[in-house]
Amino acid sequence: DKTGTLTQNIMRFMRCSCAGITFGELGSGTFATGASQMRKVRQEGGENGKKCELFLVTMAVAHTVVPEYDNGKLIYQAESPDEAALVQGAADAGVKFIRRDSNKVILECDGKEQAWEILATNVFNSTRKRMSVVVLSPDGKYHLLIKGADNIVFDRAVSKDSVLDSHVTEFATQGLRTLLLAYIDLTEG
Repeated sequence: DKTGTLTQNIMRFMRCSCAGITFGELGSGTFATGASQMRKVRQEGGENGKKCELFLVTMAVAHTVVPEYDNGKLIYQAESPDEAALVQGAADAGVKFIRRDSNKVILECDGKEQAWEILATNVFNSTRKRMSVVVLSPDGKYHLLIKGADNIVFDRAVSKDSVLDSHVTEFATQGLRTLLLAYIDLTEG
């Protein structure tokens, strides 16, 4: 900057909304409470548990982050601090990106490894304002995972969720940077 002082562009994953539930607390500085809340919902299973699982998988799979290990400590190297914050947020909630193997992203979900095969990627750019990946899940299902600017993703949603819309507005009002994650199940053919 012009004054000669250095600024840091540090992003932290703070809050999220999934399955109509908000996770995390403003002012805590971390996603710790949200991570433990989200783990609980995931472990309870059911429809909300499945939605939270796929939400975190989207954060852990749809990115260009490179995991590096320094003396056994996992460090995420990312093109942007946003991507690193999302991948770290997913890891904090129990869905940890641990490595890439050719066209697969390897996750550790609550202590168990999962391989998600990346079939196609549309990288983020300033025109599209979103990133999308087609994946084959460990259970053999195809999904399109998307993350991007809230207005872009929301405009393309099959159904509009007024609860999600109010949560995004609340987060933005609190000064948080917002984006949406979405997925759609695909069929082979």
